[in-house]
Amino acid sequence: MGIAAEIDRDVRRWSEEIKTETAKIARAVQTDMLAKIPAETPVGRGDHGGHMRDGWVKGTIQLKDSGGTLYGVRNKLKPFMVHLVNFPHRIVVHGVDTGRYTEGNDFVDRVQDWGVNELDRRLRDYLGESE
Repeated sequence: MGIAAEIDRDVRRWSEEIKTETAKIARAVQTDMLAKIPAETPVGRGDHGGHMRDGWVKGTIQLKDSGGTLYGVRNKLKPFMVHLVNFPHRIVVHGVDTGRYTEGNDFVDRVQDWGVNELDRRLRDYLGESE
């Protein structure tokens, strides 16, 4: 085997190792994001108290074009909830539009922002880079 072939083999092996390790780091941050949801989730009123805390799971999306993976959290029981709590909506009670709006709550954005920053920090630590 020539030196060019050996260098190519070593670079490919290193690339796969980096890809495997960075995916492990991303999954660890995803697990931590899921653990943060209960503390960040607002508690509702009346018979709906705490219902926003139910159904949160890890959400992973494979990207076709780049071959990458997105790691995050989602609500499998109420997939529409993220939109409804992040943005104000008119309050409708039994079909009557009250004209009032709910307040938005960006708890999912806060967890997502934390995850992005934490992943960046952990990857820099792993790769030995400073800010």
